[in-house]
Amino acid sequence: MSIAQFFALSSRGDAILSKDFRGDVAADSTETFIRKVKFWATGDAPPAFHVDGVNYLYVKKNGLYFVATTRFNVSPSTILELLKRICCVFKDFCGELSEETLRKNFVLCYELLDETLDFGFAQDTNILSLKAFVHEEVVRTPKISIVSKPGLIYVGTAPPTTTENVIFCDVLEHLNVTLSPSGKMLNAFIEGEIQVDSYLKGNPELRVALNEDLVIGASNHRPLGNTCDQVVLDDCNFHECVQLDEFDRDRVLTFTPPDGEFTVMNYRLTGDFRSPFKIFPFVEETSPTKIEMVIMVWADMPDTNYGTNVILRFPVPQSTIAVSCELGNNGTSQLAEFRKSENEVRWAIKRFDSTDEFTLRTKITLKESNLHARREIGPISMNFEIPMYNASTLQVRYLRIPEHARHPNYVYKRWLRYHADEASRRLVDPVPPPRLFRGINVGDFFNETSYTAFCALAFEPSDILALTPAKCGTTYLHKILYLLTRLNDKGLAAETDTSVIAQGQFYPEWMHDKTGHPPFPDHTLDEVLYQPSPRIFSSHMRADMVPAIAGRVVCMLRNPKDAYVSLHFMRNKLSGDVVPWLSTPTTTGSYQGYLPGKALNMMYGDFFGYVRHLQAYADAHVGRVLVLYYEEMLQAFDTQLTKLAAFLELPLTAAKRAAITRQASFQSMQAENAHSRRAFLFRKGTTGDWKSYVGVDTPHGPSPTAEQWAAFDEELATLRDLPLAQPLYQWMH
Repeated sequence: MSIAQFFALSSRGDAILSKDFRGDVAADSTETFIRKVKFWATGDAPPAFHVDGVNYLYVKKNGLYFVATTRFNVSPSTILELLKRICCVFKDFCGELSEETLRKNFVLCYELLDETLDFGFAQDTNILSLKAFVHEEVVRTPKISIVSKPGLIYVGTAPPTTTENVIFCDVLEHLNVTLSPSGKMLNAFIEGEIQVDSYLKGNPELRVALNEDLVIGASNHRPLGNTCDQVVLDDCNFHECVQLDEFDRDRVLTFTPPDGEFTVMNYRLTGDFRSPFKIFPFVEETSPTKIEMVIMVWADMPDTNYGTNVILRFPVPQSTIAVSCELGNNGTSQLAEFRKSENEVRWAIKRFDSTDEFTLRTKITLKESNLHARREIGPISMNFEIPMYNASTLQVRYLRIPEHARHPNYVYKRWLRYHADEASRRLVDPVPPPRLFRGINVGDFFNETSYTAFCALAFEPSDILALTPAKCGTTYLHKILYLLTRLNDKGLAAETDTSVIAQGQFYPEWMHDKTGHPPFPDHTLDEVLYQPSPRIFSSHMRADMVPAIAGRVVCMLRNPKDAYVSLHFMRNKLSGDVVPWLSTPTTTGSYQGYLPGKALNMMYGDFFGYVRHLQAYADAHVGRVLVLYYEEMLQAFDTQLTKLAAFLELPLTAAKRAAITRQASFQSMQAENAHSRRAFLFRKGTTGDWKSYVGVDTPHGPSPTAEQWAAFDEELATLRDLPLAQPLYQWMH
């Protein structure tokens, strides 16, 4: 029983250890794994799951992921047990299981992997046996961690001098946050420490009391992150001088401080916590060589706090020749500039009060047109400091010398300070940039080389091109065409079909000449282009992009209101963020993105423009284009099937008709694809679904009002002279 890869990842997704034994799994499997785990559709990801032909199995220990991949059908329990034993081996040799320990002892860890796994096969995980073969010295992780103290605000009228009988206690926190463009927290953790600097005469014993409801070990108590009721830390460690006799019961630390400044306690917290700042970017390509980016930042912290030394940075495209920066309100306390040597824009804000909101508008000029320029913008990074603030809500209840350890007349001063700063804050992908080809947004999956090869293909009279806008019955139409062309007069398949189109529709312009590329990583362009005759090609491309095909073109249209609702729910299912119906101050809603005027937000443009181009294509190819309507297919399937068979000049017996009716039903197709990657395509299979979302509250926010839905009717009215648009009116009300 063999595994292909082993890797250990931090909670951020960074690879700590990685070893490839067989070379039969893609090198980016770590990214695939962490993306799936972070955005699992329902709750936490299971310990074993399957993605694109690869089995992923993992265990999570101390916030770290220990993962094995394989293409074989292995026993999950065996592999999971192996991973647990490897974790035990690492812990026994290194002393503890943490990211810092593994990084410092990576040579030892790789030596242990070589002994426990051979070409992916498990060998020996017995500690005593391994000690006879592993001789690398372990690098111990020190319990004490002293860092330079940043400038802090003292509580009181003036800070005391070190000649006084005084003690300082600082709670320092470093925030690491990754946000989505909509502001959702994708990954976040806090690394904190409690520092003590004592100038007490006689060096007496000290007691520090923390939150009474403090919990250590988030996985054993509740979801990650803190609430007002409880403070939950993932893990912590203490200075060697700290006595923990009262910690488990009362959360009190007792110690005799050494000379100078030292760290009493280090702690770590992951999960959702209140981020003190929100960042929202907007990017628009105003011309082939000009890009405009707007960044809005506002504070989300208590009124008594404020940020200082706030700096935001983001890289710009390599071909940038000039950047102009326009500051919004209160521009006197800000400075924005383009640093050519670093190829980035730097925006500094001197002071950021809790009620402030700042805006930066940058206009980027490129040397030449670049289709990928928008991809080179970002991510946005942010650094700041916030005195007297801690995001974890960890509090020091008291700091004092116990009565038995001091004279009744002993006088001393205590200074407690909190400080938060951003060690690393990133905003990934400012916006999903549109991919333009001939001025049309063709989407991220479009492959110009494959599209050119498709256009140059020697088409045959028997070829069929299925053309549909998004969510207008593409899968449904392909299934019907496949059954019409493959079933015999008895309604049976003549032989087992192993061709690519037996599995569903594949878009030629999205394919690649090699496997491993999304969205169809298991198949190649040649499999689609050179499938058995009669060939069926499916696509969402606009009619003005269709090559000169010698065969027939079958199109399917649908009430655009229902198509929009179906697309809205599919986007929410596939996206890691919630896509609202209507735009908010920070997020473009699906409604605004679907209507004309926002064509760049829609792959191949808006629905109504799609119909215009389809009408022009049909007029230019009379007799070779058939347009069907999704609603008519559901209402009168027999009639429409007969029309389609006659158009394609294919026989349609009673047995064949019955077989197609049965196999092309929504229930049958949904069941057939229940466990495939196409399962997300099947939601309801009905008509008039839009009527259920007129001005109602949903998990995606309020749906469009009746007046907003009427905009669809107004847009369709602009097509009243087009014959193809006429049938749509009856389903719009």
